[in-house]
Amino acid sequence: MKSKLLLVFVLICLNSWLYSTTWHIKQDGTGNFTTIQEGIEASVDADTVLVYPGTYLENINYNAKNITVASLELTTGDEQYIYSTIIDGQRLSSCVSIISQETDTCLRGLTITNGQGENDDPLFGGGISIFADYQEYVQCDIINCLITNNYSFVTGGLSIINGLVFLSGNSIRQNYAYRTGGGLAIGGESQVEFDPVNRCSIYNNVAATGVEMFVESIHSDEQIVIVDTFTVAEPTRYFAQKYPGNDNFIYNFDILHHIIEPIDHDLYVSPEGDDENSGLTPDEPLKTINLAVRNIASNSDDPHTIHIAAGTYSKSLNQQQFAFGCKKYVNIIGEDMDTTIIDGEMGGYPFIYTGSDYDNSTIKNMTFINGFYYYSLIVTYYSNFITFENIKVQNCNMNHGAAICSMTSGGNIQLKNVTLDNIEMQLLASGQFNGTTFFKAEDCTFSNNTSSSSSIAPSAGLHTDGYGDFIIENCKFVNNNAINTLWEGYTSALLISYYNQMIGDVFINNCLFYDNSVTFGRSTIYVKLLNDHTLTFTNNTLINNESPYGIELQGNINCRNNILRNIGDYEISLFDKSGQGIISEIDISNCNILGGENAIFNENGVNIVNWLEGNIDEDPLFLLSGDDPYQLTLGSPCIDTGTPDTTGLFLPPWDLLQNHRVWDGNGDGTAIIDMGCYEFGAEPFSGINNNEIPVIDYQLTNYPNPFNPETKIVFDLPESGQVKLEIYNIKGQKVKTLLDCYMSPGRSEMLWNSKDDNGKRVSSGVYFYRLNVNDKIEKTKKMLLLK
Repeated sequence: MKSKLLLVFVLICLNSWLYSTTWHIKQDGTGNFTTIQEGIEASVDADTVLVYPGTYLENINYNAKNITVASLELTTGDEQYIYSTIIDGQRLSSCVSIISQETDTCLRGLTITNGQGENDDPLFGGGISIFADYQEYVQCDIINCLITNNYSFVTGGLSIINGLVFLSGNSIRQNYAYRTGGGLAIGGESQVEFDPVNRCSIYNNVAATGVEMFVESIHSDEQIVIVDTFTVAEPTRYFAQKYPGNDNFIYNFDILHHIIEPIDHDLYVSPEGDDENSGLTPDEPLKTINLAVRNIASNSDDPHTIHIAAGTYSKSLNQQQFAFGCKKYVNIIGEDMDTTIIDGEMGGYPFIYTGSDYDNSTIKNMTFINGFYYYSLIVTYYSNFITFENIKVQNCNMNHGAAICSMTSGGNIQLKNVTLDNIEMQLLASGQFNGTTFFKAEDCTFSNNTSSSSSIAPSAGLHTDGYGDFIIENCKFVNNNAINTLWEGYTSALLISYYNQMIGDVFINNCLFYDNSVTFGRSTIYVKLLNDHTLTFTNNTLINNESPYGIELQGNINCRNNILRNIGDYEISLFDKSGQGIISEIDISNCNILGGENAIFNENGVNIVNWLEGNIDEDPLFLLSGDDPYQLTLGSPCIDTGTPDTTGLFLPPWDLLQNHRVWDGNGDGTAIIDMGCYEFGAEPFSGINNNEIPVIDYQLTNYPNPFNPETKIVFDLPESGQVKLEIYNIKGQKVKTLLDCYMSPGRSEMLWNSKDDNGKRVSSGVYFYRLNVNDKIEKTKKMLLLK
């Protein structure tokens, strides 16, 4: 029986071979057709479409035909035909599409160039797109092709999704992807085999990450890559990226030659630079940021910086390549936020995109303008310990995304003096941070942003969720507007929520919210915690915000020293979440609330509202003019009427204007904190008047920070004294006394092993270490324990 079946198969194949046709494609009209696609349409399985030299302005599709498309290199073996037989995609779509479950196809001996993948569908590569639906496969051999100068959102050169593909003798170079997979991307259940004899080469491609390769998923946990030439000898994630959720996957490289040695040195970039320069000094700067990122080397023991000179960086002015990425332990620092300008020219691409394993880096001193993109403009993806400092993003537009976005499991993210202004979005928020283990925003401004959607648009200002603690400190939220027609949970300014039923504590201190509004939404602020976590909401000013429910809070809430006088039915709302096992409890003290206790909405009376001492309902007597409105004026009932004892608040030592946070406003020798985000009459924190004793710099610090499980705390003692060094958690509770003794002058070092006074290891999160000398608190600093 088996022999009979084999005989039938051979006869079928023989019949196919005997009756297969070669279709000749010649542009001079002497062949069967003048275009490749005409030959494909005429062919049947096992046919060959033989393409003669010329440039074919086409975007061909195999249309389920199991055929060979090849140049005369197939019949002659002459490699010159590879370079003289060109499919030019005209930047319309992929040059070659094999996307209809073809089971036996071949592409051979052609130059594939100037193709462009679909921006709204990352499955399609710019040069060649091989794609099949889940549990179906395309089978293809790609042999002796030059794949170059193609473009796409993801995958500039060759995209393989659910393909059984054999790669032999191809050169994939100088392709460009806005995000990842500059040369080659593989996904689905693909099985890709590299010819170990007639080797391929993959080099000099451009992308923000996964510059040469990106593997989202494959049939196994290993991709063997056998090549003649690769850009570097030892590819990192920057050059060969993998999907973050694919933890077991590894690359196995066999590389004969490489073209660059990464430079273990700071590099310099200037708009007037030249990419032929070394980049090693300000006098020999490179021109493009992406090239500096590609060339730099760095590690935890020797981190490096890419220095960006003042000037404007754009595609049209100096051929910048967006998005630019970054590497682990590499900082990208501009000369000055106001003079180092990254101009997107509304070009439809992101500014920055980093893949996973991009850790311990700072983006600093830059302004990003005129960004337009379907998704987010600045993205850190599965990254950790990322800081954005002195950054401004303005006049940008996204259909789906955020100006700055940290995607799921974004790790430790800090924003310092970041301004997001005039951002228009259809979905998400101007700042969107998901799955963070720790998040802090300080001295930031979220203003004039609009989120408009009929589905998902959580906040026009800032939206963050995660596993750990959140600190929002000395920030402004001004004139943000959330418009939504379906879901009433949207907020105009700030939304904080848990992630996968996990979250830490939240601190919102010294912040100003005014002129924010929601249309068909519910609140100005929404903080969504679980029963065992606390929101500390202290010294904030909320004025003239328009929403029906004011600020919507959930969890254990300490509300102190705030001014709330807004437009809507309520100032504070606690909704009934008892069906989810959540009962909220709020302590309100020393606040100025329009409407008093009646302005607190407690749905169905299921939550606990503790209306404590010091609350008032009086005109705050605001200063309404100037760049910093809603400061207190002389005679305001909010002056010196905050919490009498500020112990354990752990507020920053300055107010929103960087003036002293606790100040003797009445000049009577008593210093009581004011209500709201400003301290009336206070002097700048950095200033020293003639009656003050100069502050001694004890050089208090700790390293490493963040740490796990140990950190060393160091300080200098200028003279002998009684010294106490204590550790507090973020709730102000003391967890450990490291020192309590009389000490001589000099430098001291103390090791903390993350255990409390009972020898029990503490949980991850933010901690404070406080130095007390001669019964006077001299300095308090923060540190972060991660596990």
